[in-house]
Amino acid sequence: MTLKEFREKNSVLRYVSSHDQYRQISGVAAAQGEAIINGGYVYDSELLERFSELYPVEQVDAAGFAQTFEDITLAERESVFDLLQTADQVLRPFQCATDIKKYHELLKQTPTGHLSNCAACVQDSEVFYAVHILGQDNTAFEKAKPILSGKLRCAEVPHLTYGTLLLPLLRLNQPEEAARLHKIGYRLVSNSTALLGTISEHLLFLGITGEIAKAIQLLEKHFAFAFRAPDLNYRFQFYKAAKFLTERILLSNLKSIKIRMPKTFPNYKENGNYAVIDLDSWFGKEASRLASQFDSRNGNDSYMKNLGELKALHELSQKHLQ
Repeated sequence: MTLKEFREKNSVLRYVSSHDQYRQISGVAAAQGEAIINGGYVYDSELLERFSELYPVEQVDAAGFAQTFEDITLAERESVFDLLQTADQVLRPFQCATDIKKYHELLKQTPTGHLSNCAACVQDSEVFYAVHILGQDNTAFEKAKPILSGKLRCAEVPHLTYGTLLLPLLRLNQPEEAARLHKIGYRLVSNSTALLGTISEHLLFLGITGEIAKAIQLLEKHFAFAFRAPDLNYRFQFYKAAKFLTERILLSNLKSIKIRMPKTFPNYKENGNYAVIDLDSWFGKEASRLASQFDSRNGNDSYMKNLGELKALHELSQKHLQ
């Protein structure tokens, strides 16, 4: 569908600024009869903003959009009480509470179409949920089978799925399979600016498995974009992975590394020689700053806890380097 055709069917051009937000709300937005544009691709958000001179344009926030849904009745709340209890248990580690809205019936009545999540994306979300919410690595692999077999795929799947499965494979003591998915998966995302979160997972994998030289090359290639990435969540993920890498380098007693950084980097050096402890300090401060911003906005400490998971990653690394 062209933008002109989209405009003819929608009085307002509503968009989200990242793939992550689009994956969160595109399905439920369609159930509400709302069409949302994925502005996560390079320059798309900027181009859409320019259209505001001609047509009404609105940037949508995933969290705020959910609050526009209709509240359920007391009777409906009683009918989903068990579901709410389960959801609250899952969200408790993140200090979040469940807030259910009336869109599910609309969602079931909405025919699938170009505005709906594709089957591959839905399945990938199941894999992500099993790993990051349930903490069930084996379940994740069961969910991933249709993707790994090639039965389900799209423009971003299996790219995202390969990244999600890297750490679970290491935790399940399958380093060879993890290395295979890294090799295939990174090739798929290496030239993408839209999948910085997945690139961060590959950076973590290289740091954990001791592939320091390759990790530095990956950091060098993608840092310039991460440094100015509009999606601050992806930027946080990348800085967290970079912080872990510099910690691993320090543990190897390597004091300095040669890496090309953009001239906009605050500690830029023309010769490319950087003290690892300085890089470690910078990435740590920036990751903590972003985590604090997110936690302040969300009213919890989930991002700081996420940053605190580096200790467990070091333990996983030690296990595989013995």
